[in-house]
Amino acid sequence: LEDRLGGWKLRGILVFDAKFADSDKDDSNWTSTAAKNEFTKEKFRLYFSKQIDENTSFNSEFRYGAWAKSSTKKGMGDTNEMSTQRAWVQTKLPYDIKFRVGRFGFDWEGDNGLYTDEDATFGDWRVDGFEFKKSFGNLTGTAIIGRNASGENRNTFMNASYEQMLYALNLNWTPNEKFFGGLMGYWQKGDLETAGAAKPHLYTYAVNAGFKFTPAVELKGIYYWQKNSFENGAVLDDSAKSWKAILDIKQDLLKFTSLWIEYSQEDNNFGGNNDQNWVARYSFGTYSETGVLNVRPHNNQTSKYWFIKAEQKWNKKWGSFVRFVKADWDTAGLDDAQEWGVGVKYQYTPAIAFMLAYDSVDYGDQGRTKEAATYGKDNLVIFRTTVKF
Repeated sequence: LEDRLGGWKLRGILVFDAKFADSDKDDSNWTSTAAKNEFTKEKFRLYFSKQIDENTSFNSEFRYGAWAKSSTKKGMGDTNEMSTQRAWVQTKLPYDIKFRVGRFGFDWEGDNGLYTDEDATFGDWRVDGFEFKKSFGNLTGTAIIGRNASGENRNTFMNASYEQMLYALNLNWTPNEKFFGGLMGYWQKGDLETAGAAKPHLYTYAVNAGFKFTPAVELKGIYYWQKNSFENGAVLDDSAKSWKAILDIKQDLLKFTSLWIEYSQEDNNFGGNNDQNWVARYSFGTYSETGVLNVRPHNNQTSKYWFIKAEQKWNKKWGSFVRFVKADWDTAGLDDAQEWGVGVKYQYTPAIAFMLAYDSVDYGDQGRTKEAATYGKDNLVIFRTTVKF
């Protein structure tokens, strides 16, 4: 088949979710007509790639279904929306510099294993632009010059300025198999300008590190701080911060389970992925509607989070997990929120997997707004089918 396609390679994934919820409150971010139960093509992706020569390749990703084009249809009914989410060429420049051009994704938190489930605190974006990557022994530097007009790398502060320039730099040092450390910088400069006001910008910096006491026990974390300038007067603090520390224990050590213990603190006006409607850190699975961060406030206070997840691999076919999240908003009139869930996974064939899970979230009796239905309790049962081909 590849010979007939002229060297092109094709692969894909389909994730189909059957969701059964207690109420319609978890649907406010998706459609104007809420529904308790939904069957959705949660993820439908096709990937085309071709090796052009020894050093050069072309890669692309096409999306159908939920969020194919920032749609509110959630992958229900006919799959009549499609978008080219990524299309880039990768090659090698002189001095052994790796070079990418086009629309591509980068996730520097994920590269260092600094989150599980959803999502990076900051970053994990698609960008239109150029990437340069060069290694100097144990030090690797990555620089990105990009531009976005689609709101991909948006947050609360940059919402009014989707069209923006993005400059990003990542320095990652791995002197041995036990330790890593690094520095990150993201400089977002928006185009939107009002009379007598400066163009909005958001500068985000980070330092991260990790140490493996044994191959099965690792302590790691990341610390962010931001500087911003906006013309709309909505910014409460121009130096918001966010940090998290993680103890990651593999099942090889505990034998019966792995264990992820994460503690984090974040200023409630920190501009990051928690501000995006379609995904929230600590949420359950991809594009999950339930999650404690649905009631995250924006003020000068600092929220505190505990996130614990235990996964069990019973054999080649069966696995399970248990997860718990607790959020302290440090905000008068807003109750703390907590969430817990359990699930079982079954690998039917190498290509087909099933998951059955239950998730329960308690927003408290004093949620942020009753109009947004983010108060009280909600429960979700999800049956997921994943097919990779």
